[in-house]
Amino acid sequence: MKRIYDFSRNPADRNYTIHGLDALKGSGQKLSMANPVGDDETRVC
Repeated sequence: MKRIYDFSRNPADRNYTIHGLDALKGSGQKLSMANPVGDDETRVC
């Protein structure tokens, strides 16, 4: 996890930064994102 500041200037932890995502281009690694809502979807993810 990387320490960053979010849009409201609060500290936050993120897996990837813009620099990290740019570095992955062309590597063949695929990323996905999920935004589960509720307990059932969270368990599935």
